[in-house]
Amino acid sequence: MTMTLDGTALRRVCGEALGAVVTGGLAEVRTRRLGRTVLVSARGRDVTLRHPEPGPDRPPRVVVGLVTRAGAPGELVLSGDGGPRVQRFGGAFGYEALVVPHAEPGMPPPALVRRAVAARRPPGDGLGAVLGAFLGGLAETGDRLDAMAAPTVGLVRAYLLSRADGGPDGDALGPRLLRYIDDHLTDPGLSPASVAAAHRISLRYLYRVLADVDVTFGAWVRARRLEGAGRDLAAPGAGHVTIAAVAARWGFADAAHFSRVFRDAYGVSPRQWRAGARPPDGQARPTRSA
Repeated sequence: MTMTLDGTALRRVCGEALGAVVTGGLAEVRTRRLGRTVLVSARGRDVTLRHPEPGPDRPPRVVVGLVTRAGAPGELVLSGDGGPRVQRFGGAFGYEALVVPHAEPGMPPPALVRRAVAARRPPGDGLGAVLGAFLGGLAETGDRLDAMAAPTVGLVRAYLLSRADGGPDGDALGPRLLRYIDDHLTDPGLSPASVAAAHRISLRYLYRVLADVDVTFGAWVRARRLEGAGRDLAAPGAGHVTIAAVAARWGFADAAHFSRVFRDAYGVSPRQWRAGARPPDGQARPTRSA
């Protein structure tokens, strides 16, 4: 929805969406939802954002924004837990931002999100250029963004993992392990031993690196496989594929077991999910750790 309220109301709406205290001049604010993620579009002049510490009434989130000004290339900016507490946008500007909760299914574990936000590299480096272009295009899309939720979170996830993968060897290994696991989710032979062997590390070291980023191997694999199965079940034109076949593709050999764990994670059965039933926020419950 597009807001044409007075300045005070616009600042309040923008601040609530971004989880920040907003001061300065806003001329327009528009918010749209992609599951739990919020796309915020704003226009204004000389605005300051102050990001408070996360708390009970402010769950941790990451904000990836594209700032545009006349005659200048867009600038990607990043904020969240571990990042800058104050951001100032001088002069006339446009702002497109994705506000992604840490609890959004598909996001990296919070420890890696904080590391990515705190990284000293310019936010627009590497995948940041791709994400910036994506944000610019997303802003031109209409209000029907439901189909964009999964690819949007997937791109933010890849961007954050790429930023987190840049410290000392032990720090960098965590993101690489998670990317390897994600690339092999449909491999029936995926196991802690196979991942450790592929990276030439011991099982004990594998578990230690994953623990350092708050990940349990089994819970992470299960959650990511359920996300993949959920996407396949909801894919247009895939109704002829049986639920058992979808389950098997994502590593669930027992269809009854798959139905139980899917319902535990999503609040509805696979059949109901395929028919269009969704939890109130349209996303799975957090299943990252166990």
